[in-house]
This record gives sequence, structure tokens and C-alpha cells, in this order.
Amino acid sequence: MSTVELQEILVDKAHLTLDRNLLNEAIQLLDDDYEFTEIYKLNDGEREEIIIGLNDLENQNFLTNEAANKEIDLWLNA
Repeated sequence: MSTVELQEILVDKAHLTLDRNLLNEAIQLLDDDYEFTEIYKLNDGEREEIIIGLNDLENQNFLTNEAANKEIDLWLNA
């Protein structure tokens, strides 16, 4: 695919999206001078959940995608 075709696809997709965050991220990727000042700040509950998740990951306390799908199949067929 040519550069011009890629540009046209990107412009078309930008015109179709209403997702402000996606558009801001696209601008950041394309413009080194763009300063995005809106920074999301985690609250205490969010920080705690992230720490719990990281600990679960470190302790291998998680399901693989395959295992999770098997459990879902069991629940749906019960």
C-alpha cells in the first residue's frame, strides 16, 4: 500500500471517529511538538487494584486465556 493510500485511510478513519482520547493519542504519535496536558490520575482504589493485579501476576495467580475459556464454557453449559 502506498504512502498516499495510507494517508487517505488515516484521514478517513479520523473523520469517522468520535473518540476524543483516540484522536488525542493519534495527534501525539504524529506530532512531537504536541503537548497533551490532560493526565489521568489514579485514585487510591485504582492504585490498590493495580497492586493486587501485579501481585497476582508475580505469584502466577491467573488463568490463561485457554483456561478461562474452558471455565466460561462450563458455566454456560451448566
